[in-house]
Amino acid sequence: TTGVNPQLLRGSDTGVYIGFSTFGMPDCMPEDVQPDSQNNLFDTLLWLPGSAKCLYANRISFVFDFKGPSLIIDTACSSSLVALNAAMNDLRLGKCRQAIVGGTQLCLQPFTNQIFQTTSLNSSEGIPKVWDEKADGFVRGETVSCILLQRKSDAKRIYATVLNSGVNIDGNKRMGMFFPSAESQEELMVQVYSEASIDPLKVNYFEAHATGTKVGDPLEAKAIYNAFCYKPKREGVLPIGLVKSNIGHSEGASGMASVAKVLLAFENECIPANLHMKTIKSSIRDLCPPLQPITEKMKYTPGIAGVNNFGVGGVNATVLLEPNYKVSDADSLKIADTIPRIVNICCRTEEALNEYFNFIEKNADKISRDFLSLLAETMRVSPRLNSNGFPYRGSMFIKQINNNQYQYRRQSSFFTQRLRPVWFLFPGLGGQWVGMAKALMPIKIFADKIDECHEVLKPYNIDLKHLLLSDDKNSMSNMTNKFCATTAIEIALCDVILALGITPDGIIGHSFGEIAAAYADGCLDTREALLMAYYRGVVTESDKKLPKGLMAVAGLSWTEAKKLCPMGVNPVCNNGLDTIVLSGLYNEMKQMVEDLTKKGIFVRELQSNDIPYHSEYLITSAKKLTEELKKVVPNPKPRSKKWISTAVIESEPKDELRTASAEYFVHNLISPVYFYNKFKHLPSDALILEIGPHGLFGKVVKETLESGTYVSLIKKDSNDTNLDMFLQSIARLYELGLNPLIEKLYPSVQWPVARNTQSLSSLIRWDHKDSYFVKKYPDFHFRSTASDLNEVIYMSRALKSFLPEHVIDGNVLYPATGYLMLAWKRMAATYGRIWNQIPVIFEDVQFRRAIFLSDSEETRIKVKYQEHSGEFAIYESNHISCVGKIRTTDEYCLNVQHLLIDNNKNDFEVEIKAKDIYKDLKILGYDYGPKFRKLVSIRSKNFKTLEGEIEWDGNMITFLDSLLQTMALGQPFKKMMVPVMIKALRCDPKALYEGVREHRVAEQRDIDLLSDETYDHVMDDNMKLKDDVIMESVMDSQNIDVIEELFSKEFHIYKSVLPFHVDINSRMIVTKGVELEDLMGLPMPRKTNVQDLKLESYQFVANEENMAVDECVKNSVEEYVKVSKNEHLIRSLLDIVSENNVPKKEIRVLEINLTNGLMAREVDNHLASAAIYPIDVNYTIALKSIDGIHDDYRNKSFKLMQWSPKQNSSLYN
Repeated sequence: TTGVNPQLLRGSDTGVYIGFSTFGMPDCMPEDVQPDSQNNLFDTLLWLPGSAKCLYANRISFVFDFKGPSLIIDTACSSSLVALNAAMNDLRLGKCRQAIVGGTQLCLQPFTNQIFQTTSLNSSEGIPKVWDEKADGFVRGETVSCILLQRKSDAKRIYATVLNSGVNIDGNKRMGMFFPSAESQEELMVQVYSEASIDPLKVNYFEAHATGTKVGDPLEAKAIYNAFCYKPKREGVLPIGLVKSNIGHSEGASGMASVAKVLLAFENECIPANLHMKTIKSSIRDLCPPLQPITEKMKYTPGIAGVNNFGVGGVNATVLLEPNYKVSDADSLKIADTIPRIVNICCRTEEALNEYFNFIEKNADKISRDFLSLLAETMRVSPRLNSNGFPYRGSMFIKQINNNQYQYRRQSSFFTQRLRPVWFLFPGLGGQWVGMAKALMPIKIFADKIDECHEVLKPYNIDLKHLLLSDDKNSMSNMTNKFCATTAIEIALCDVILALGITPDGIIGHSFGEIAAAYADGCLDTREALLMAYYRGVVTESDKKLPKGLMAVAGLSWTEAKKLCPMGVNPVCNNGLDTIVLSGLYNEMKQMVEDLTKKGIFVRELQSNDIPYHSEYLITSAKKLTEELKKVVPNPKPRSKKWISTAVIESEPKDELRTASAEYFVHNLISPVYFYNKFKHLPSDALILEIGPHGLFGKVVKETLESGTYVSLIKKDSNDTNLDMFLQSIARLYELGLNPLIEKLYPSVQWPVARNTQSLSSLIRWDHKDSYFVKKYPDFHFRSTASDLNEVIYMSRALKSFLPEHVIDGNVLYPATGYLMLAWKRMAATYGRIWNQIPVIFEDVQFRRAIFLSDSEETRIKVKYQEHSGEFAIYESNHISCVGKIRTTDEYCLNVQHLLIDNNKNDFEVEIKAKDIYKDLKILGYDYGPKFRKLVSIRSKNFKTLEGEIEWDGNMITFLDSLLQTMALGQPFKKMMVPVMIKALRCDPKALYEGVREHRVAEQRDIDLLSDETYDHVMDDNMKLKDDVIMESVMDSQNIDVIEELFSKEFHIYKSVLPFHVDINSRMIVTKGVELEDLMGLPMPRKTNVQDLKLESYQFVANEENMAVDECVKNSVEEYVKVSKNEHLIRSLLDIVSENNVPKKEIRVLEINLTNGLMAREVDNHLASAAIYPIDVNYTIALKSIDGIHDDYRNKSFKLMQWSPKQNSSLYN
């Protein structure tokens, strides 16, 4: 709203001063916050800076790269005005160039209000009756407010000038520390206006600190009366504002709230009424008048205003403000009276962009030159992606129809690419036309350059204005006029573009367009460029030795033209892939044009006044032209790297061709133009801006540069629309990410803008699509739940991305082991430790209710823990999900680690690898993702005990969950089981981590993740996370890789493969550092999909050999067989067979099928996938005839046999 673009302040010595109050504001750092390797690692780290008040200021300095002082100030209720005073002092001392001063107050903790209410500080009715007889306390309010302090010479907008400010403190008081001192307040106010030599009688409005308290308000009123009325002998009244009657008392930010009210009064020339005042307090009544509390909206002539701000600890602050006396006039609304107005706007959302456009279109009475100039200043923002950029960029084109009406057109786009390199392209012959400058003469920069060019050429009998502004079609009859007019308009357009702050990354010119290219490169000035063009025409037109020639453009490639050209004709301009210019002797050229026409090849003659430019025939003009040009440019400047020459193709040109010399431009005249040869090597995404009287090269750009963008400025023979086209092209450049200084096109605005200029801040629309964690009641600041651990799960957060992989029967469930980890963390917090620093014993854990996770909504889990009994309960949506007991111990808690013995793998009959394990589990309904697939292998002799390996990667939840999966595999039946109770679970992190280190996978053994010293530190009973190191990484480097490395060391986040042992009968699971006893699971009913089942009816038919089967019965049987193949019907039967087959490794199947509707493939596939260990299936199919059986049954391991009950009574014969 100040017209200052924050990007332009980056790196500047801008100070940041934030006032706030911690009086009644506890930090609300939850006691259970601790780092967690698999949970919210980065969020946990940010709890510390997130609760650090210093970052109120430091964070602003960091984001905007401010280098000035950055500090917070807490003097209770006077904090923000004390911050303003500190900023003023630093500005005067030169410690900063400008300063951001702010105040912030949010009421997040309701029990603070309760305390204030109990102590009678808060109003009993919740109504701020400031200075009223019935006032009984203040009402807490909220404020987040900032102002920018600048030196007057830097300011583009001034809401008010700080005449002076001051701070003092009451010191020791007989009535106590918290009792205000009217004497100190009066002394400060007098000091402030005396130091600035301000007549107190000129203060015509005062905003009091008044809060509504019984003691403070009368004392302040007395101090104001003495300082500004009694002693100066005021005859009139002093209006008193009481902003806390309107918005409540925002404590540490209240000073900024009062300043904001004063600024609004200045801008709107009225003071809003103080609310809730019926009868003035009796202790103040005698002071009114001259004090006049405002009870109705009051018209106000802006003058000097004062603001008070007092702190409960006795720190007082006062500031005197003077308004901006400059007001706008009627002419300020003439925004498009000379040329149409461009308004460039960028935002983070399309809705915000349209909000600006709609406001401008609907509020013509508020859209002044001052407003648009401020808007232009703030909208020059680089569209940096994935940063603080504003990718939605658009322009509004405002054209005046008559004195009171405007026509509005808007265009916008979404900036999705990086900033493109900008290339200036200056064309040569072919785009010129009579009157081609007429439309742009209302642009002062352009008109001034045309005037300058006219004066340069006047001594040479060239009437440039006649050439460029008249409709005389004969004015372009000779080449000299064409060269001069085209060069003049090109350098005039170039001046406008450069004045708009658009600088080229590269420059390229075509033919004599290189003269303007040299001008853009800084090698030639205006006079030199025009005389270059002048002598190019004069010398060639006066050369009597030149043969008559002709030039033509043709649709050929350079190679094709070389083959087709006869003697006397040559290709001289390589313009594009299939576009060249031919030049040569007149008769030969005429014949060439005729021949190409007959062949159907595009060809068109060019008006070159019978001069074959760029051909060897121009050599006769070379000497004379060199002599004349050396007079024009006696000391040529070297060409910069930006300017790509199209006249010199050698990589190492002669020295005289390295400069914009006479020799160079003579070489340009007599040599071919290698435009396409150079142009195709430009950046593929270049933004080509053609600066000439007509767009000639759009087709070439499209065909040559894969991702290039082409913009031309004006169009041939289009004076009626060229001004609009030019301005819209400038707007297009803004949409493409450039920031043209469009205010250069319009009458200049004198800073600062007028006082009543429309504010920008009210038009800003925030992008709220991202949500941020806020410490809100009742999760925080709530005494009854202060000991709870609150877990909020967002499925989209990257650091919790493993949770969506825990899929049971198509649903994402919160893992049972996740409940245990939450309880473990909560108990550890009680001891002031991290969970992995203490052993844990769970007892009688019951899982009562599953927690389903959603992709779109957050899931809130609460953990309640009773320290004395060790009982815990986990809630979701006020429903109990898990209960149990948890405790820690100082003694060694593991009892059965001896079961982990190294057995020879050959001693086991069955071994199942991970692929088969999780294939089997998936069939049962456990659709785990990779992060929950930690079982490496399982071995067993008799399926009464299991042994195997499990992978560790640092995630305790997925590790323990994978251990629980073994029980589902060891059951004698195949059903989906979920845990419902754990009798006991013991875990010693020290023993676990020792096992992890011992069993690291081979490729990890040579990686020194932990030094011995660090490892000893981790293993120590008193180990603690090195928060200072981690926070240094977060705050200084912002490098998540450093954080991950530190956490890898702390939580052993690397791959290790640990052994485990499972006893099926006792339901015991043991691995290194973990022992689980009596795990009980129950079958979980599965979702069924019966939409594909179509068994409508069936009928039993006795087997009689002589009985013929009619077609109807046959169809019924075939339908029954088809339905029977459904997995839901055959799975349970085949599961019974598989389970009763244990521990045999072979199963024999006989299918008797007399209808040839075979089920073999379905049965075979299910047996192979459903088995919990590899088995061999010996499958025999008995058929009436094996003729016509599909080859699949013959090629696979099926045994086919022909059988008929008439011939064989038994299949086994």
